[in-house]
Amino acid sequence: MCIVSSEDRAQSALRAVAQFANVAGQVQHEELRTASLQVAHEALAQCEAHGQRCVQFLLEALQKSTKASASAAEDVIWMVYKVARRSDTAKAWILQAGGVSVLKAALLCHAN
Repeated sequence: MCIVSSEDRAQSALRAVAQFANVAGQVQHEELRTASLQVAHEALAQCEAHGQRCVQFLLEALQKSTKASASAAEDVIWMVYKVARRSDTAKAWILQAGGVSVLKAALLCHAN
């Protein structure tokens, strides 16, 4: 039995969607190309929506962690960092969701 990590599974799924989106526009049959581009657009929109949902979840968890323990805040800050580290898109989602003020408040609350 092959055990696949969550990270491998996510990367593989995202690569498949990205590859589908990449080749959809290269299809010669016009009706198939049009339908493929629509499906690719929907898939990418769903990926973005779920990515934004993840960021929103983290920021809400961080707001709640200011009332909880410092270790919870540390974990959430670490997760936000890992999500944003290699993704300009995720960084933009964090900024749009007011993440800077949420992060600052959590850091100040648990500065000890």
